[in-house]
Amino acid sequence: MRRTLAGVVGLGAALIVATLSLRGAAGVDGHVPKTYLVKVSGKPDAAAIARLRAGVTIELDDGRRVKTSPASIQLVEDAANPWYEVVLIEGRNRQIRRMFDRVAFRVEKIRRTKIGPLTLDLEPGKYRALTVREVAQLKAL
Repeated sequence: MRRTLAGVVGLGAALIVATLSLRGAAGVDGHVPKTYLVKVSGKPDAAAIARLRAGVTIELDDGRRVKTSPASIQLVEDAANPWYEVVLIEGRNRQIRRMFDRVAFRVEKIRRTKIGPLTLDLEPGKYRALTVREVAQLKAL
């Protein structure tokens, strides 16, 4: 059953789509870019970041091994435990943690900041109606 989009947006997974499913709006493959801020324990070198950008093989909960799609990864805050902006076009369970584990770095914190064109800027537990413009942007995906 296809849902419609009259939506409400909140932080994290609280994007509720009521009149158009994102999968239906996102074209044939259903992939919508998801943007995260990720704090990593330790400093990955350029080679590790290049591997993550190209895609790495991770193991899923069911034991299958899959290669992740290429990701956009940009340094946001350079520190002993740096922050990165990570943009994925797929969203497997615990994918970012598994990706960084694969290059021997542990994710300390992760926060989703955008889904497609929508910025998730509300406090946890809060919500608001989508604007007409946001609805149009989602339909255009």
